[in-house]
Amino acid sequence: MTQFINENYPETELQIWHYNLLGSYLSSKPRKKVLGELLLMIQSANTLSNDVLLLCPFVKKDFAQNKRIWNVVKSQYCIQAKVSLSDKPIGIENSRWFPILLELYQYARKMQVKKHQKDRHAFKKEIMNFFQDRKTGKISYNKLGVFKLMFKVDD
Repeated sequence: MTQFINENYPETELQIWHYNLLGSYLSSKPRKKVLGELLLMIQSANTLSNDVLLLCPFVKKDFAQNKRIWNVVKSQYCIQAKVSLSDKPIGIENSRWFPILLELYQYARKMQVKKHQKDRHAFKKEIMNFFQDRKTGKISYNKLGVFKLMFKVDD
């Protein structure tokens, strides 16, 4: 079914809804398989305009999967922006990748990290730095745009 939709209805609302249903309702193991295929499709196509919308439902409470999503998003942004992957992807928060970055931020905000989990700490820090003031560690609401309404504002 997924292959049929991808071949006959690419970059349509039907494809977006299809992946939304898969990401939202599949159990863990089949969802990981679909996500792997989706990430490969995004990496090979390099031109999908709706890939951000296809990926958003796949951000779950699963560090390994979210890290895979982030690595693909970051590499695709670097390719499109013509910047080195080793550099911080400056400007990604102002790009079409913003919705998936916001999903990853919401995950990272709630993520519990122990001292010995260096890869998790690095991931959390990298994502959080896009939306937080580096000096105070508080959310910089001006970086969230209209999405700041989704977060509680501490006065």
